[in-house]
Amino acid sequence: MSAAEPGGIELLRARVAEQAASAFVDASVQPGRTGVGMVLRGRGGELLGWAAQALPVMTNNEAEYAALVFGLEQAQRLRVRSLRIYSDSRVVVEQMRGEIDVRNAALRRWHGRAQRAARGFEQVVYVYVPRELNQLADALADDVLHRIELVRLIGGGQKFLRDA
Repeated sequence: MSAAEPGGIELLRARVAEQAASAFVDASVQPGRTGVGMVLRGRGGELLGWAAQALPVMTNNEAEYAALVFGLEQAQRLRVRSLRIYSDSRVVVEQMRGEIDVRNAALRRWHGRAQRAARGFEQVVYVYVPRELNQLADALADDVLHRIELVRLIGGGQKFLRDA
């Protein structure tokens, strides 16, 4: 199941649409399963929300692209106009910036999907961040493999968990 398909985890709408935001995205690949997570912060660094989703098994680089697409799609749902994406995958960041070629066929498909998703924004900037600075997105991606779905509504304080 992809991040855009029905049944996927939904990042609930913030109270107001943000014009500019930052999304921290990451993936976790374990034997037989993959998880992606994203954290969305507003212009001032305030936490707007987070989301995670379990996905079918895939390679590490495919999973990092899936996390990117998931983050882009969730930010679109909040009507973000300008997005700064932080990822600890140097390959994904450099490929999205056009600095290195995408040679793998599976990654070309993910890259194309990410490019299409990015067209929904006025601006998208891709930033490489060391893993230790991406710990919350990493924890969400890992946690979803154990809890399957996690949604957090910021502002209302409601939390919903559904176990497998």
